[in-house]
Amino acid sequence: MMVLVVGMGFTACTEDDDAFINITVEGNVPETLTVGESLTINYSVISSDRLDIIEHLINNDVVESVEEFTSNTSHTGSFTITAEEVGTIYATIRITDRKGEIKPRDFSIEVESNIESFTAVLMGNFDDTQLGSFFSTVTGEVYKITPAGENSELIDFVYFYGSNNSATITAPDNDEIIGTGAGQVYGPVANWSTRNATRFNQLFSGITVEEFDAMNNDALIVANTASDVDLKMANFLNKDALVAFITVDGKKGIFKVADLDTEAKTITIDVKVQK
Repeated sequence: MMVLVVGMGFTACTEDDDAFINITVEGNVPETLTVGESLTINYSVISSDRLDIIEHLINNDVVESVEEFTSNTSHTGSFTITAEEVGTIYATIRITDRKGEIKPRDFSIEVESNIESFTAVLMGNFDDTQLGSFFSTVTGEVYKITPAGENSELIDFVYFYGSNNSATITAPDNDEIIGTGAGQVYGPVANWSTRNATRFNQLFSGITVEEFDAMNNDALIVANTASDVDLKMANFLNKDALVAFITVDGKKGIFKVADLDTEAKTITIDVKVQK
C-alpha cells in the first residue's frame, strides 16, 4: 500500500508544471513620447511549447498578428508604435502557445504635446509703463521696450495700434513700418542688434476658432503653414482672427486674437507654436 501511495505522488506531476513563455525586450522602453514620434520595441520570445500566435495590441485592440515564427518555439520580432495624439498608449505583446497558454507583456506610454501654448496681453504703445508691446514665442513672455531691446534675439512679435493699419502684429525686421520716418512706428526697434524675421499670413479658411482652441498637436499648424506665410505683418486684426506664422528659427505656429480693446489699444492673443 505504501508503495502505491508513493507511486501516485510521483505521477501526480505533469509536464505542464514546467511550461513557460519568456518575453525579453531589448533595451529600455521609454515612458514618454511626443506627438508624431514613433517607437519600435524589439523583443524575443522563447516558449516550452509550440507557438500559436503573437499579437500586438494598442489600447486592447489587435493591430498586428504574427503567425510565422523564427522557429516553432521561439521568435524575434518588433512592434512599432506611433504617437498620434496626446494621452496614454497602452501597448501589449501577447503570446499564445498551441496549448492555449497566454502570456502578455504590457507597456504604458504617455504621449506629450509637441506644441507650446501661451496667452499674452500686448499694448499698442511701447511707451506704456504697464504693459509691453513685444512677445517671444521662445519664452512665452511679454517684454517692455527696454528689456526687449536687451533681449532682441528673443522677440518675434511687435504689436502696435496705428491709424493706417489699426491693430497690427509685425515682425521686428519690418523696415516699412518700424523706424523714425513719416508713418513709421517704434523707432528704437530699428536699432536693435537682432531683428527677427518672423513671417505671417492671416487665415480666412482651413481652420476654425473651435479647432484652434481644441488643438493639442501641430498637425493643423503644419497644414496651414505649408505656403504663403511670407508677410512681414498681420494688420487690421479683429477678435477671433487667426494668423499663421513662422519664426526666424523655422518654428511654425498660429495665434488667435482672443480679445481686442480699441479704446485701451490692447490685444490679447492665444499662441500655439511648435516646441
